[in-house]
Amino acid sequence: MKFKEIINLTIFFIIALPLTSCAPDLSGQERQPAPQEFEISEWVEGKPMHFNLGNGATAELSISNSELSISLGQGSSALTTDVFVVPDGRTGAPSAIIGKDVNFDGTIDLLVKVSDSASNPCYKIITTEAPNQQSRHQEKTSFIESELTVCNPHVKPAEKEIVSIERYGPLARTEVYSVTDEDEIKLSTTIEDIDYDFSRVSINSGNDQDSFISIRGGREEAFGCIATKSYLYEAPDSGTATTMYLIPDDKVVIKDIRRVRGDEWAEVTYSSSTHGLIRAWVERLSVQPLNQLDAPCDAPIADSPITN
Repeated sequence: MKFKEIINLTIFFIIALPLTSCAPDLSGQERQPAPQEFEISEWVEGKPMHFNLGNGATAELSISNSELSISLGQGSSALTTDVFVVPDGRTGAPSAIIGKDVNFDGTIDLLVKVSDSASNPCYKIITTEAPNQQSRHQEKTSFIESELTVCNPHVKPAEKEIVSIERYGPLARTEVYSVTDEDEIKLSTTIEDIDYDFSRVSINSGNDQDSFISIRGGREEAFGCIATKSYLYEAPDSGTATTMYLIPDDKVVIKDIRRVRGDEWAEVTYSSSTHGLIRAWVERLSVQPLNQLDAPCDAPIADSPITN
């Protein structure tokens, strides 16, 4: 290459590079800021808090006298709902309001605490519906209060699942809400034993790590149904058998679960028409947990669809 050609090439780069760096980006529209997940555990009474929910929507939240107000700000109409606050004005732990995308549409939704029994905080779900998710006549973002309540909620975006887990007497009740491809919600429920000295349940968080959820406490009674003829024991010990027994389809309240020297036991109470309230131990495998007292004894705890 000749010297003159090198000079011309150098001049071309000197001129072209600034022009390139100053050229406007015409590749697409203005980028919207990413949605902002958040948790609220402290606030100033009545003072607005602002959060980016995505899709161009910014929520204005304020809490006053255990009431949450949700709006888009600038004089827009507000949705008001109760929020759980402990008597001294704090929320306790964990947070009173959690902002997460729970229906996996790219917009942040709200989990609002409604109760906090021991370490079992429960939340109602308020979804954020953006205009492009509504009919043509929907011009503004709106907030919709769902009838679903979840406890110790854990959101798994990769699986499109919300895991709700709570203490159920001496058991752990896990409910998994799955969003299907048809935007329907499917519920799967499981009930598992908890050792008397065990206070945590772990679930896979989807990123190769386990998240631990405390389920210590819990005042809700757990119900069960006797599956086979079951003799009553005075203690979780095979040497304390009595002559009394329960028969299949007898409904009981499960008070405790124990593992003693490799054997599994359940402490139950049973209301007898002749002996009154009986409290005793039975072999664990003879009791089938029920999701609720009025459920039939032969009803499995199975998957079920939920109507939006």
